[in-house]
Amino acid sequence: MLLRRIKSLTSDAWLSLLEEYPPDPKPGSAAIFQVLGLYLVVGLVLAMNRYVADDSYGWLPLGWTQDQPPGTERIWWAFVQVLSYIVPPVLYLRFVMCRSVREMGLSTVGISKHLPIYALFAVVVIPLVVVVSGTPHFLSTYPMARDAAMQWKTLVVWEIVYAAQFVGLEFFFRGFMVFGPVRVLGAWVVPVMMVPYMMIHFQKPYLETTGAVIAGLALGMVALKTRSIYAGMVLHITVAWLMEFLALYHTGGWARLAVD
Repeated sequence: MLLRRIKSLTSDAWLSLLEEYPPDPKPGSAAIFQVLGLYLVVGLVLAMNRYVADDSYGWLPLGWTQDQPPGTERIWWAFVQVLSYIVPPVLYLRFVMCRSVREMGLSTVGISKHLPIYALFAVVVIPLVVVVSGTPHFLSTYPMARDAAMQWKTLVVWEIVYAAQFVGLEFFFRGFMVFGPVRVLGAWVVPVMMVPYMMIHFQKPYLETTGAVIAGLALGMVALKTRSIYAGMVLHITVAWLMEFLALYHTGGWARLAVD
């Protein structure tokens, strides 16, 4: 019974999705070049996130950055991540592919029908996060807030921008990378998307990186099936905030927070 259920959620679900979204056997040259260009944009965005987001705070005028509260650089990093995940894909969709941003999974039609799937993800993931949250390996990476967690005001701003970063991330991976090339590649866009999604976790704990393989495939398949990325955004933000709050608890961060 259990094996049959697992099979229905994995291989059967994949075959059904592949039947619903088959690759185009004879795509036109324009479609081919649009998809190639899309993956060039993907590479550009990932490079921006790795180098520009990490270094760009130092490029700002000194008058803008001096005397800022601790954590401002961290907030800027997340803000640049949001911009890089959203702006280049939107420009490419608008001016090269001539497609609407709403086609990238920004639909709420029938979303409530699929909420049990995301609830299942939460039931599986949240207990695992709670269990590992006190381990040295986990706490070597989290909280991501770092010195933004020294004051309440900067922590609140950080958590808002951090959540926005996951909105951008879901739009980029489960929206742009899934729905952008799906007309040519069909359902194979999901495993293609999973690879760079897993790779952005290389600096994270091992379990989180390997879990990104499963999460990337699962969230990609569900996004394609439901034609919506909104529930994935909510799930990702919920888990990310939980990881932050638990890490702050285990490191004594809550007790150290200053009001001013």
